[in-house]
Amino acid sequence: SVWAGAAHDNDGDHVLDFAPADEPLPAGTWSRELNFLANLKADGTLTADLPAGTKLRLAIQWREPHDPVIPLSEEPLVGFTLQLLRQYDPTGNTTATDELTEVASSEGAPIRLMKTPAAGVYEQTLDVTVPSAGRYALRVVMTPTLANRFASETRLGEITPKITVKPMNETTDRVIFHTFMSSHAGVGVPGDANGSFTVGRCDAAGHSLSMLGAGPGLQLRGKPDVLIFGDGVGGSGSGVSAGTIAGMAASFAELNVRPAQLIGTSAILPNGMLVLPVNWIATMPAKP
Repeated sequence: SVWAGAAHDNDGDHVLDFAPADEPLPAGTWSRELNFLANLKADGTLTADLPAGTKLRLAIQWREPHDPVIPLSEEPLVGFTLQLLRQYDPTGNTTATDELTEVASSEGAPIRLMKTPAAGVYEQTLDVTVPSAGRYALRVVMTPTLANRFASETRLGEITPKITVKPMNETTDRVIFHTFMSSHAGVGVPGDANGSFTVGRCDAAGHSLSMLGAGPGLQLRGKPDVLIFGDGVGGSGSGVSAGTIAGMAASFAELNVRPAQLIGTSAILPNGMLVLPVNWIATMPAKP
């Protein structure tokens, strides 16, 4: 489950707002700073409480613009702290519904995933095991770094983070964002960059098993670029897709086919399955 959007801070308290100030709150909620989770079973049943023992990984990724003239520092402009909170009494019978306690929070510096002359891509994660059954919410604190405090305060509006949540247990249940979520968030950074060629997974009919969408910062550009069948005999998933596309890329490179020509030449539809026409392959010059 994914949430993606601008780094809103409507009241200046350095806590991420999952929706702009002019967007109405979902029914039954009172804060844009809390994104409640829910448990979605394989049969479609949705429950607000997470089962005890559920292992979660919460991750936030973001790309920061940077002046290409100034060397990019290891420290980002802003630090994001992920906090998992538990609601004491969702019914409000014994305590107020806005009474919450912190269960866990992310620690340490974020990891820099990518460095370019004009930007840096960072990630912060939180791995946590739900201690008891109940209703939980994510809160994200945005702390300007001391070394880049002025820049972080003035350029925070240019940052569009993407947050994902997924269970780490061997289960068919899914933990999803229930209050605020993005149905077309696309792939994560740096795979959402214009310069990247992103491969997703699909079934035999070509239906995507990966998140589709442009993602933050991209206009009129669908991701992943292509899909590869990932449920074949001998393995499935991103590992099989990665190996398949790597082998294809090596073959194309030997035949002097540029990556930019691949989709247009093979007539693959946007977000379509990578199936190379036999006639197209037959017209390719044989390697001496």
